[in-house]
Amino acid sequence: MGCMFSHLAAKFAFFPPSPPTYKIQKRDHDGKLTVVASASTTTSLPVPHADDRSLDVLLIDTKRGNKIVAFYLRNPYARLTLLYSHGNAADLGQLYDLFLQLKLTLRVNLIGYDYSGYGASTGKPSEENTYADIEAVYECLETEYGVSQEDLILYGQSVGSGPTLHLAAKLPRLRGVVLHSAILSGLRVLCHVKFTFCFDIYKNINKIKKVKCPVLVIHGTEDDIVNWLHGDALWKMARDAYEPLWIKGGGHCNLELYPDYIRHLCRFIQEMENLTTEIRLRKIWQNMRTLKRSSAGCAKCCRIKLCLPSPLDKARVFNRSALSRTLTQSWRLQGCVRFIEVEENVFQVLFNGEKKLKSVLEGGWWLFDVHIFLLQRWCTGLQLGSLKLTSCSFWIQFHDLPVDPSRGEDGGTHRQPLWGGLEDRFAEEQNGFVRQRYIRVRVVVDTSEPLARGVMINGGGAKH
Repeated sequence: MGCMFSHLAAKFAFFPPSPPTYKIQKRDHDGKLTVVASASTTTSLPVPHADDRSLDVLLIDTKRGNKIVAFYLRNPYARLTLLYSHGNAADLGQLYDLFLQLKLTLRVNLIGYDYSGYGASTGKPSEENTYADIEAVYECLETEYGVSQEDLILYGQSVGSGPTLHLAAKLPRLRGVVLHSAILSGLRVLCHVKFTFCFDIYKNINKIKKVKCPVLVIHGTEDDIVNWLHGDALWKMARDAYEPLWIKGGGHCNLELYPDYIRHLCRFIQEMENLTTEIRLRKIWQNMRTLKRSSAGCAKCCRIKLCLPSPLDKARVFNRSALSRTLTQSWRLQGCVRFIEVEENVFQVLFNGEKKLKSVLEGGWWLFDVHIFLLQRWCTGLQLGSLKLTSCSFWIQFHDLPVDPSRGEDGGTHRQPLWGGLEDRFAEEQNGFVRQRYIRVRVVVDTSEPLARGVMINGGGAKH
């Protein structure tokens, strides 16, 4: 039933121009792909010149077996690349002129692509196909043009916000995201619902919370297709929300005609060009100071890193919400701490009080999903690259070992160290003291290498 509803939702979501506004063909002398206007196109559209060296026409294979068309436009002065995902009723032939303007005005390299079933791309349009399409385009940028996620900005217009947020949620070091007339989900465009159903498509309302980079939201106040409330909700849910642009009187398909559109977008691109790790950390500290001023007590913080027990787990990214929920319960500090994600698997934790901070640091060692937590107190001037979270200390107990009886009286609890970091103790019961002794030893373990499991220790002719 859910699949049937998803199929019906897809029919309402995709309206590829029919016939397509362009065709692609190979040149005889070098085999390079070029673009020509479709003979059935009734309107006059700008067509790329066949000898334009700043444009690459690409045919990209996706993991779902389709071949999609992409335009890559170079700008010799660009520092960043913009990956543009268009709306549901356009193809590259209609967008080429806009791409030229954005490339020149924003001073970026730009790549736009047609979804499966759009333009000259093969296959049929569907939610899953659009996800495969944008992943294939990103892989092409990495392998063919050497573009890393740190130098990439994703741009999603209308339905294009779906594949945009799908990819953005997977790229923790992405430079930025632009959501233009974006949707909360496919079903929420048609009717006002408070719950997410299994048959809904493009569930951006869930994915926006996973995006770690700055997010610019642009929406028209008079949008009669996707209500402005969609953009407002996405902006409020973004973890690193940039100043939004609400274009007064703007509709769904005409925001590019307003001067504020290109002006605000230029400012965003320029700030993203200048964005560095140092600036991002400074922003985090500003937010922390704001929280500190509003807190009743003295706020302290430390940095936490997850220690991965095997090389296979290094690609795993841990969820901040689950981490925060689990740890605050373990620490019994619900409502007293705040988690801030600095980079992949590195978190800063703000404590409401020095006593709470010390109880966690000295309470050692902490686990989350069978992974060890490494903690280091944050000090002013500490840089991200100088963190050395490579060891973990904790107590272990040795039972039935001989202790020195002269160190205390019978019936007393021995807490004086026998030597170094060792302590001997008696177990106490209601009927008195019993002769059950153990020694606690403080151990420091190197966590830069995988921890050994199931190792037997030989000593005194016996195995322990």
